[in-house]
Amino acid sequence: MGDVLVVRDELGREGRSSPFDVQPREAAGLRWTSAAQTLLAGTCSAPVRLSVIDVSGFETRVEAELPVELAAQPSPGFELFADAACTEPVSAAAFGPEQAELVFHFRSGRAGKILLRAEAHGLEGDGQLHTVEAAEATHVAFVTAPQRLAAGACSLLVTLESHDAQGNAATVGERVPITLSAAPQTGFALFADESCATPLGALAIEPGTKAVSFYFRGTKAGEVDLRATTAALGEAQQLEAIVPAGAERLVFLTAAQTKITGECSTEARLEIRDAFGNPSPVAAAASVALEASPAGGLELFAGPGCAASASALSVAPGEAHASFSFKGRAEGSYTVTASSPGLQSAQQTETILPPLPDRLAFVTDPQALIAGRCSAALTVEARDPNEVPRDVGADTPVALASAGPGITFFRDAACATLVASVQLAAGSSRATFYLRGTVAGDQIITTSVSGWTGASQTETITADAPEALGFRTPSRVTLAGECSPVLTVAVEDRFGNVATTAGAPVVNLRGAPPEGLGLFSDPDCTQPIATLALPAASPRGDFYFLGRRAAQVTVSATASGLAGASQLQQVNARTPDQLVFVTPPRALAAGGCSLIVAVQSQDALGNPVASGVLTPLALSSTGGADFGFYSDGSCATRLTSPTFDPGSDTLSFYVRGTAAATVTVSASAFGTSASQDETVEPGPSARFAWDPLASPQPEGVPFPVALRALDVYENPTPHFAGTATLELMGAGTVICERDCSSDSETAAFSGGVWNGEVSIAPAATGLRLVAVSDSMVGTSAPFDVLAAPSRSAPLARLQLTPGAVLAGAAALADASLSRDYQTPAAQLETSWDDSGLAPGPAPWSGWSAGLSSALTWPAAGTYRPRVAVRDADGDVAYASAPVVVVESPAQLCVVTTPDPLDDGAAACDGDLGPDGLLSLEEALRLAGAQAGTAVTFAGPMRLERAAPMAVSAPLTLAGSAGVVLAVPLSVEADTWMAGLKLDAELTVATDATLTLIASELHGTRLIVHGYADLEQVHFSACATDCLVDEGGQGLSLRSCRFSDSAGTGLRVDACAGGAPIEIQSTVFERLGTGIEVSCDQPLVVRHATFDRNDYGVVFASGSNHVVESSIFTGHSAQAVTCNAATFASRRAQVLFGNASDGCLSGDPENLLADPDYLFPEARDLRLSPGSPALDSAADDGLDLNGDAPGDWFGAGPDRGGCETE
Repeated sequence: MGDVLVVRDELGREGRSSPFDVQPREAAGLRWTSAAQTLLAGTCSAPVRLSVIDVSGFETRVEAELPVELAAQPSPGFELFADAACTEPVSAAAFGPEQAELVFHFRSGRAGKILLRAEAHGLEGDGQLHTVEAAEATHVAFVTAPQRLAAGACSLLVTLESHDAQGNAATVGERVPITLSAAPQTGFALFADESCATPLGALAIEPGTKAVSFYFRGTKAGEVDLRATTAALGEAQQLEAIVPAGAERLVFLTAAQTKITGECSTEARLEIRDAFGNPSPVAAAASVALEASPAGGLELFAGPGCAASASALSVAPGEAHASFSFKGRAEGSYTVTASSPGLQSAQQTETILPPLPDRLAFVTDPQALIAGRCSAALTVEARDPNEVPRDVGADTPVALASAGPGITFFRDAACATLVASVQLAAGSSRATFYLRGTVAGDQIITTSVSGWTGASQTETITADAPEALGFRTPSRVTLAGECSPVLTVAVEDRFGNVATTAGAPVVNLRGAPPEGLGLFSDPDCTQPIATLALPAASPRGDFYFLGRRAAQVTVSATASGLAGASQLQQVNARTPDQLVFVTPPRALAAGGCSLIVAVQSQDALGNPVASGVLTPLALSSTGGADFGFYSDGSCATRLTSPTFDPGSDTLSFYVRGTAAATVTVSASAFGTSASQDETVEPGPSARFAWDPLASPQPEGVPFPVALRALDVYENPTPHFAGTATLELMGAGTVICERDCSSDSETAAFSGGVWNGEVSIAPAATGLRLVAVSDSMVGTSAPFDVLAAPSRSAPLARLQLTPGAVLAGAAALADASLSRDYQTPAAQLETSWDDSGLAPGPAPWSGWSAGLSSALTWPAAGTYRPRVAVRDADGDVAYASAPVVVVESPAQLCVVTTPDPLDDGAAACDGDLGPDGLLSLEEALRLAGAQAGTAVTFAGPMRLERAAPMAVSAPLTLAGSAGVVLAVPLSVEADTWMAGLKLDAELTVATDATLTLIASELHGTRLIVHGYADLEQVHFSACATDCLVDEGGQGLSLRSCRFSDSAGTGLRVDACAGGAPIEIQSTVFERLGTGIEVSCDQPLVVRHATFDRNDYGVVFASGSNHVVESSIFTGHSAQAVTCNAATFASRRAQVLFGNASDGCLSGDPENLLADPDYLFPEARDLRLSPGSPALDSAADDGLDLNGDAPGDWFGAGPDRGGCETE
């Protein structure tokens, strides 16, 4: 509506204007609109109002928020609040839009004027002066600072005020009496004037005032707790410090002392004090002079302990004390004066007394006595520290003692009355006693008085007349096998003393029981002794014993004219350091329970040692899961936690197994172990088993078979010596061709095995061979018989038995393993070259029927006799075998037993040890001791060992037919081996060379760290990798074969960086990988055949590799994998039927065609007539046809590993 102006006169008439609006003017400043206030300290103010005004001073408003800054001067103790109770502090103030007024309250703890100002940006500020008055007095307080003054000085003014609760000085309405007190009070006084002349009277704050003042003075240095106490206003406290005044005198702090002549005093202490008796430290270093009167009788020392003589003492700045000690030279009284310039001197009288007796001394000389006799008198004397005899003031006991045994003391010269002490009588200085001794030697006699220095004297006791022998050393306890501590025997008197004799007695020594017990003259127990000559002057002697059996033994000594002596000695077993099987090796039938097996804990000498605590025994064996340990004789309860009981040295158990084998049983306890071979023998023969048959086999051609007798647990039964009837399941006829009783029956089994040959016709598939003997039956796995090629050369084989002979002695050259697909073995013809050096092709000796011949050689050497085998078509094949010829029987070691016993054979041609047989261990030992000795075998045998045998000296080892070495061999010296079948791992050590010829490794591997040269070596059925080169120094393979293994034929793991690895005329068939090279050593492969492997060759890297003139067929993964390898030459391969040819693809001169193997089904990888690989390789100067004349057959070398005629 707006505002309206109204005008009204005295008659009540009025006039009104039209409505209008009055607009506020723009803000120009701030103004406190409430009146200034006066309030008590600590109380909340009335409202304080602040407005915004325009230039005319009228209140106005602001359009937007306007912050306001509020400040008080002085500000300490001042606070602003939003509420009337002053509980809500104001942190920030601002006018809001259209707000005209701000309202506050304030509170201040300080009395006085307070200017409260308000400021805002762009506006003129305003200030208002308020008054805060002190509140009612609540307490008193010292308002002057604590004081520090010298002793005796008057203080500055001390003022007390009455204050309100906020600490403001507040007048009192009534008189307030004040009581002043000081602690400590000694030497402290209060005064009313500044010169401390007028003692302070009653003190009070009068009405209308608020303060009182006074002065004080103290004479005792230290802090004074000054307190003002009122009934109405409580108490005030202040600490005042009184410090020493200037130094004025010297005083003794310690009392006068009385000491004995020569005795050092306790510490005497001096102090510098002021006039009030306070210690007064010096500001600068001071010197205190010392003087004793009369002079010469008292020596003074700086500090305690009478260490350094001094005539003056030093007092360091800030210190008030010095100390000294003294020692009297002569008895008397001495005045000690301490002086220092500017200070009053101090004196003290010290007393020195004559010395008291404090020690004993012998006044009689040492004596020499015969054992058992009474001594002369012994006298001791009391003396002072200066060794002057002194009488004692009272009866003083003197204790008597001996440092050694056998001494007794007496009061009288007849040694009748025993005493332990004698008396120094009052007024005397000496005491006398007597003694008797029974132990010869120097005896130290000691006399003592409590608190005194005792006296000692050495008396000499000599032996009485000799009576007997006696041991001077105690019974000894020693361990079995150790030399004892020394034993000493001597001639003794009746008291056991060593007694001299007129002559030199001879003592006879004896130990019982004598078994395992010896007496010796030296501490190492190497010089046996039976008598001991004793010197007359000192008839005693030493000896030692050594016992091997744990027992109590008796050692005796006798001599003419003297009583003898004996002594028990203890020989204890040593700690358990071996376990021993105390039952013999057990032999048990497969499936049966053994006799009891017992293990004993022993020391190194075989003494049983019982366990002191429950000790677990760990049992293990080399047997399989079928072999176990049992706690009972029927093997019904498995032994789970065998333990040696406390006090027991033996633990027994039983074993049972079903797999025939020699099982090594191991027992471990006490940190040691033992092992013993237990033999699980085959049970009765129950069936036959055929060795795996290759499939296919050729029609009508004899092929080798092996038939084994087994028990019910599949163990071979070597005791079976019967025959078996042969049958064929399927179409056709089987004929027994070799080692037969008839066409349908085998010859007698040897060692439970029949090795023979059979032929089958006509060709058929899925055939099985059946063997029958009474209830025993065995059926082979199915196999096929295929029609053989229409024409081919024979496959020639040659073996020499034995492989080493004397010059002029015969060896059987056996080619009966040769075969031909078209011509029966009986119709094959042979020609022989006993030297292997005959020129030209066969015949050399003329063709003859029969496949064996006895050959001899007139001189020592190594020969390679050859055989040429001709079939009915006139085709010829060649084979050779090495033989070693020695000059004398001493150079030929013939192994005659497969057992591992070495019973001390002394010569290969003489003493063969108690058993009359030569084991391989003995042969290797003897051959290693005599250069030029060859080792061979007497006949068929299988040698088995679990532990490796080391060939540590150069060796020549030649096999014989039917010999199998299942012995891990470590070749550590240059070794030549030939004609062997190896069924255990062979290792060539670094720097050793192995030459291996015409041998077979079956189910095992060869590891090369040194150099290996292999020729005509067949690796088959390898458990992992067949041949591993682990950084060897060279490797050469010629005419070798690797077959039928899931692993790798040749794996090169580490490279020695030497010559390339050379491989020639070698076959790798049916392997996981033929060759794998994992390092940079060059690999040279020429004329090799790789057939039906997963991978043929895998290279990782390296350079200068060569792969030439080889055949790769039927690889399921890849023929050759090159990776980062590079090649000096890679050419002229035959590639056919591979899943991938790999990096060979596209190489020059390759033939991508079927090589047309002669009879691949029968594993005959020779080439058929018309094969593209025949005569198609370049002439590299290599001898590829082995034992045949020339280097190859036909017009040129063949590709692949089987050079074919």
